[in-house]
Amino acid sequence: GEAVRAQQRERLRRDLHELLDTDWRARDLRFVAVERNFGRPTPVELPAGERSLHLRGRIDRMDVDGKRTLVRDLKTGRAHPRFGKKREPDPSLDLQIAIYGLVTQRLAAEWGVPRRIAAAYAYFGRGAAQERGFRRDFHDVLEPAAHRWLGIASALLAEGAFPRTPSSDDCTFCPFRPVCGPGAQERAATVLTDAGG
Repeated sequence: GEAVRAQQRERLRRDLHELLDTDWRARDLRFVAVERNFGRPTPVELPAGERSLHLRGRIDRMDVDGKRTLVRDLKTGRAHPRFGKKREPDPSLDLQIAIYGLVTQRLAAEWGVPRRIAAAYAYFGRGAAQERGFRRDFHDVLEPAAHRWLGIASALLAEGAFPRTPSSDDCTFCPFRPVCGPGAQERAATVLTDAGG
């Protein structure tokens, strides 16, 4: 109905206002691209442990910030800033932006951008823009974690092994939750610990 359309238009207006306000204050950035496609027609090959993953996708926003390429993914959901327990990289939160950073690093020469990467999720729509960023520590913190995650993922894919998550928080919206049964997370944690984490 019209009330829902009006509410969604107002939300879009607020989100856009926050985005423009954030961009206006960041005048030292040099715009590169929005919706930057990669992996078409040939997928981008990323090393993943003993194997490689072949990826294609689209990066929301790219800018150059000094001597770094800033890769951002724009989000409208609840923000997850890097504070307290959420300071360290988390695959459920950070894998997407990590992959975008690794792809940008790999294609930097072709795209004419610096190989040094800064990466962030930019959250809009909650009254004030927030960020979960790896601007100065992408290479020291997020990149090694991403290589570890991708190595585990490629090994599991190669083995055809798809263990359940060890975290019950991951199951909140999972459509397979009813078939896992009680104790699924404990069993999964045991399997992952036996496999080296």
